Amino acid sequence: MGLKCLIRNNDAVVGIVTTVMLIGLLVTVLAIVNTLYVPNWIEEEEAKHMEAVSNQFANLKFALDIQSLVDDPTSISTSITLARNEIPIFDTQRSAGELNILSNSSSMDIKGNTSINSKFINSSAIIYSSKNTYFVNQNYVYEMGTFILSQEDSNVVIGKPSIFIVEPRYMYDINISITVVNISGVGSKNFAAGFGTYPIYTQVVNNSNPIIIENCSNITIYTTYTNTWYTVFNETLRYYGSKDTDYEIDESNNMVKVEFISPILKYNVFVKEVKIAAQIAWGLVE
Repeated sequence: MGLKCLIRNNDAVVGIVTTVMLIGLLVTVLAIVNTLYVPNWIEEEEAKHMEAVSNQFANLKFALDIQSLVDDPTSISTSITLARNEIPIFDTQRSAGELNILSNSSSMDIKGNTSINSKFINSSAIIYSSKNTYFVNQNYVYEMGTFILSQEDSNVVIGKPSIFIVEPRYMYDINISITVVNISGVGSKNFAAGFGTYPIYTQVVNNSNPIIIENCSNITIYTTYTNTWYTVFNETLRYYGSKDTDYEIDESNNMVKVEFISPILKYNVFVKEVKIAAQIAWGLVE
């Protein structure tokens, strides 16, 4: 009877164990990367995207400022990028953004010494709202010529509107020049959300000559961004030498009111309204 020799072969077992250990190591590494590094990468990308959108809104304000100066029905296109770049493999929760032309979101009421001697302007705003995963969410807003950064309950002015003091005609006159860019949405093309880069087409509809509100008693701004408009008027008036005793600024819920209270000085407001149609679309403003 022949002898049978049994040989134990552990190569297959070793291979399986090695594969399991490599998979476990890979899973551990991926878990560490996702936990410690990916959030930082995403936050950094979102911060870069916010900076890019800020620059794009600065370009939008520049374009609208140029349109408000040119007495011609010009049409300009500027673009806003809604979301940040993807991070390959690791990016499972890509953030997005929203772009909106919000109808009748703000207004300016300038009153003189009579009911006839007044001006009321109602305007829409162009708003970008981020939907970030890690970086703080922000709104970039263009409202009546002003570029605003808004975070939660606070807001600051990034680009000032065209409000300044001009040379007085008489010794006790204070002349204030205000150019109000009155945005109005076109049709239903006023909203975009998600990803991609969207153009905003703006076209001058009416660029009227300034009107004079003599002996202005008050200017009231109805807005969500009260701190911004308080800063705009307070810095403008103080820069040109007006004293606290000459005016009062009241900041309350959704309203900023500037009252001219000097018994000697006479405040005259030269207000120019520029009506501009805007739309978010792939095409020309209709």
